[in-house]
Amino acid sequence: MNVPKPIAILETKIHPVRFGDVLRYIEHSVKNKHRAVLFPMNIHIFIELSKDSHFKHKHESANIIFCDGVPLIWLSKLKSLSLPERISGTNLTDALLMSDYRIFLLGSSNEVLEKMKKKYINICGTYSPPYATEWGNEENKKIIKRIHDSRADILLIGVGPLKQERWVVKYKNKIKTPIIIAVGSAFDILSGNNPRAPKIMQYLGLEWVWRILLEPKRLGYRYCKDSIAFFHTVYSILLSKIV
Repeated sequence: MNVPKPIAILETKIHPVRFGDVLRYIEHSVKNKHRAVLFPMNIHIFIELSKDSHFKHKHESANIIFCDGVPLIWLSKLKSLSLPERISGTNLTDALLMSDYRIFLLGSSNEVLEKMKKKYINICGTYSPPYATEWGNEENKKIIKRIHDSRADILLIGVGPLKQERWVVKYKNKIKTPIIIAVGSAFDILSGNNPRAPKIMQYLGLEWVWRILLEPKRLGYRYCKDSIAFFHTVYSILLSKIV
């Protein structure tokens, strides 16, 4: 199944796909045993990739990089490009878990994963990895074996950006699961551990403000830094249009 060609926003590639396009692509890939990787793109990932051209090239090997940030839609319009809509990783996770796929969850705490298993009946395996910047060889072998033993159709990994993407890029060829998707904090939200932002804040692209209010110590500095970098980018684009 063909995917629209990615557009480049300041040399960072994002596929102009809609929610339904992604669901159909996943269905086709699982049915035909085609392996595919899907990554979200939000402002934090966008900013971090701009600082790491080596990993950015590897990141772009994903079959679909979907827009998971309203500010990126604004940015695309400034560049006279078109990202049709935001695809929330949390909404995508929920839709897949409500389907008939066999799904393995990698990430978050055992408490959260237990709540997820009670909520969704098609979870065929879970694993809460140890907290570390990188996992050792034995741990990675253990993770991959658990995924294989589950016979999952889809692996959802939520261990935080860009750690999850780096792990997928490194180990995707050792994983037989047809679909691998990085989903960030989706497990914590869908389990009810972290309340989700009101819909109006999601619509206005202010979900990050809500997350700062929930976890100011962990996320305050990161989101403030990203916001400054983003608005500097917007200012530069606007200035180039004037000059």
